[in-house]
Amino acid sequence: MLFRSQHRKLDLSFGVAVVGVVNVTPDSYFPESRISGPEEIVGRVRTLTEEGADVIEIGGESTGPGSTDVSPGEELGRVIPAVKKVREAFPDVWISVDTNKSAVAKEALLAGADMVNDVTAGQHDPEMFSVIAGAGCPYVIMYSKDPTPRTTVSPRQYSDVVETVKSFLIKRKAEAVAAGVKESQIIIDPGLGHFLSSDTKYSFEVIKRLKEFTDLGPVFLSPSRKSFLAGPRNDLAAERLPATLAVTVIAVLNGARLIRTHDVAATKRAIAAAISAQTAATANSCSVSFIALGETTLRYRGIQWTTKVACIPLSNCGGFAGRANARSSISCTPFLRDETPLRLWPAKAGRTRSNLKPSTRGWATSNLF
Repeated sequence: MLFRSQHRKLDLSFGVAVVGVVNVTPDSYFPESRISGPEEIVGRVRTLTEEGADVIEIGGESTGPGSTDVSPGEELGRVIPAVKKVREAFPDVWISVDTNKSAVAKEALLAGADMVNDVTAGQHDPEMFSVIAGAGCPYVIMYSKDPTPRTTVSPRQYSDVVETVKSFLIKRKAEAVAAGVKESQIIIDPGLGHFLSSDTKYSFEVIKRLKEFTDLGPVFLSPSRKSFLAGPRNDLAAERLPATLAVTVIAVLNGARLIRTHDVAATKRAIAAAISAQTAATANSCSVSFIALGETTLRYRGIQWTTKVACIPLSNCGGFAGRANARSSISCTPFLRDETPLRLWPAKAGRTRSNLKPSTRGWATSNLF
């Protein structure tokens, strides 16, 4: 699962991307994420990348309940200098822009952004699909109960929340593709919190049933410190990190591939621990099948990819008996843990492991999670 912008790549083939939030707004619901201007943003982004952020998302307009409208000109004045500053300081970082305005999206992409996250799924601005299609960039479409960017406090009820949200996303995705947006570049977000309903049970149900969305494309989720996590004590946003990490872990285990968060370091650690526990508990193995001379298909936890070499772990491997011909296979357990070193071996039919020589490609390091 590889996403491409004009100059960069974001590879989600083997893991979960953590999206670090930077808000150049005065009214974000979590004050610690606010940046007053481009002068402060470099330090904030440096911290997020050092903590392990895979994506930096810059937003110039709050869309939560009680937030105020921001004109295109004002949003451009907030976002574009920030994007330019981040791109100048961090040439290789993947930048997402959180906007529902095509003019902002267009200028941000020209300034160096790689992706657009639109909470209206193109409903607010009819030109958005055209801009995304022209840029050929990844595009996040999100469900919202409200037709405008400004969400409301309303306990909307659903007979089947997943069916309703999924139907919406299928329709918006089809319309985006019809307008020229590449289907392979579309990421879906079922929405949470007030975007879904002020009745918190629906946010929890979506997280519980998240696997039902994965056939639509990679799932992007933003549970970070949202109000549905306030609980019976009505915790403030600053007190919602434990609840955020709990639902984040469940979301990842249920198929989320991008997690947007204000707390990158804690989120990375929580995801890594959850995946380690899951893989240890289920004793996952990797099957390596030589399907043709010099070509290997690898399968791991439902992910399949093809390579010109066989990847054999140096330790914890069951080894392989017999001859590696076109029909043989090997099972190694456990296999491909985070940071497990792998040796690359030529995948030649008719050879056994004992007489294989390490290829000149040297070492590779798995980084699945």
